Amino acid sequence: MSIGYFVGVQQQRQASLEEIARLQKAYGLRLESAAGAVSDAAKATSSAAEAVGEAADQVGAAAKTATSAAITAKAAAKATTAPAPPPPAAAVNNTIKRANEKLQGGRP
Repeated sequence: MSIGYFVGVQQQRQASLEEIARLQKAYGLRLESAAGAVSDAAKATSSAAEAVGEAADQVGAAAKTATSAAITAKAAAKATTAPAPPPPAAAVNNTIKRANEKLQGGRP
């Protein structure tokens, strides 16, 4: 074996090590970029989940308010119903009484 063989092997080994370092750096940067994108997506998802939670709280509060309004409206409807008219017998008796008073000349 000659010295040229060993020099060639050393040069090939050095070139392979340099290529490995270059690939590690290139793929490392891509992995860091991908990890950053995943982290950003996780933050956006978290923010969206918080917004949905707040919206759900607001919907719950609106539902409680609507329920209270319905109860109040029902109570108001019951309170404003017209009183029942007097029974027919009382109306007839009042009419007869007034007619008798007129016939007697206004005397009770």
